[in-house]
Amino acid sequence: EEADKQVSPVAALRNQSTDVRAPVVENWLNEALTRCLKPEERPQARRDDVKRLIGLDAFLVSPSGLSTVGLREKAADVYKIIFVHTIGVYQSLQQVVDVYGMPGARQVAMERLWKVMVTLVQSMQPDEQVE
Repeated sequence: EEADKQVSPVAALRNQSTDVRAPVVENWLNEALTRCLKPEERPQARRDDVKRLIGLDAFLVSPSGLSTVGLREKAADVYKIIFVHTIGVYQSLQQVVDVYGMPGARQVAMERLWKVMVTLVQSMQPDEQVE
């Protein structure tokens, strides 16, 4: 019975477990991304105007979306990288904000810090040269 229990990937990372299974991480990413987007913000599926895309599909990074950019075989690796670094950065920033941030201003601090992180990551994408 104990072997059948799935540990959430966040709990596994907190416990420094190296056994974070790819399907668990993919499910976590799907659930987290679905919660992040309001239904009206989700892009519409191409073939069905009523259906809205959720999770990894909404960002075109599901395994099928990754195949269009040549990364399908590396989907599990990509998902683990996104998961580990997202949780790691979040926990590191949260520790600093919890210890040094002003009570009542911690959420604002986290929002500002995340905005900086997103901006920096986006700025690191080199412009592709068209030859």
